[in-house]
Amino acid sequence: MILEGIDKFERHILLSFLVRLVFLDFNLVKLNKLINSLLYMHYTN
Repeated sequence: MILEGIDKFERHILLSFLVRLVFLDFNLVKLNKLINSLLYMHYTN
């Protein structure tokens, strides 16, 4: 297993990086939906 070779500190860094990546991705998706809905409202009116 790959994780056995990684010590706890490196694993913590990797985990926080992944969490940050997922969180950022989630925020980008929300932002994208918001922008799309605003554009949609702008063009339909």
